[in-house]
Amino acid sequence: MAFPFFQKAASNAIGERCRDDTATKLRLRYAPYYHAMEAQQGTTVRLNGRDMIMLASNDYLGLSFHPKVIEASRAATLKWGSSATGARVSNGSRAYHVELEEKLAAFLGKEACHVHAAGYLSCLSGVAAFAQKGDAILADKNIHSCLWDGIRLSNVFRTTTRPISAPSPPPCLPPRRK
Repeated sequence: MAFPFFQKAASNAIGERCRDDTATKLRLRYAPYYHAMEAQQGTTVRLNGRDMIMLASNDYLGLSFHPKVIEASRAATLKWGSSATGARVSNGSRAYHVELEEKLAAFLGKEACHVHAAGYLSCLSGVAAFAQKGDAILADKNIHSCLWDGIRLSNVFRTTTRPISAPSPPPCLPPRRK
């Protein structure tokens, strides 16, 4: 959804100030955000009358339009309503969270698993949960921000290196003991 004060037709003082801002002018020139897709079918979207493959979606497999997914969504909406009413960390889990996690753990042959709403949260909480005070994390400086946030939350010692190539260890590691 486009913010109305960034549109060219806006004539209010805030809109004029925003449009005169250099950073805003650059954003508007390249318009990388707030595109309104006209249609979607699987992993294909239509933007400005042109069909394109969507490479930035979380619908990696194009299952959001699968008939079984839509039917399961309808059934869940009738039973639970249209919202989980907030984050699990604040409001607690629902029975469907527990059921899904138990089925995934059984399918994967694991003792348990935990499902997050986003990959960002999974990475962040994974690092924050397993790294403990006294641990050290050696991180490539180019890792994703979700990993950096997890490292910051864990309060462990951290150091960065140039991008790490797999065949050779980074120079800041001590020699391997034999």
